[in-house]
Amino acid sequence: MRLPWVDQAITTCLSLPSPFEGQKTYPARVSSILPELDSSTRTLTVVLTLDPLAVRQVSPGQVARWKLAETIPTAGYWLPTTALVQGVRGLWSCYVLGELAESDLSGATHVFSVERRDVEILQTQSNRILVRGTLQPGDQVIVGGTHRLVPGQWVRSKTVAGVKVP
Repeated sequence: MRLPWVDQAITTCLSLPSPFEGQKTYPARVSSILPELDSSTRTLTVVLTLDPLAVRQVSPGQVARWKLAETIPTAGYWLPTTALVQGVRGLWSCYVLGELAESDLSGATHVFSVERRDVEILQTQSNRILVRGTLQPGDQVIVGGTHRLVPGQWVRSKTVAGVKVP
């Protein structure tokens, strides 16, 4: 498996937390990429070779954080993974707050119809995903409790920490 960013990121710096000095960075080179894909995180193991001076300062098995900034030249939206629902024919979708009802039986307002938006997953990072598809600017995506919803269902919107949540 060939990753396009590996050729561009032959050298990198590892940041190791230090209780006294914040962070230290150590130059390293990518020596290999193991072919086994972790099915739960969808990640590959990258083996790095540290600079000879850094080898004396780092302990075997010490945890390091590797930050790799990557520009993705595409239009899309970042969503939490909890917003995804299974779509038709193995594709993915998300739910949004659709049409606003004039009122429900009790006369309450802010009742919306749940609508499905089909999306294509472009990138995953930890607990968020980059998608594109039928989402439109201004759509209010439902990010939690999607397993209890179906398209066409009426839901009431709430505001939690300044963010509307159905």
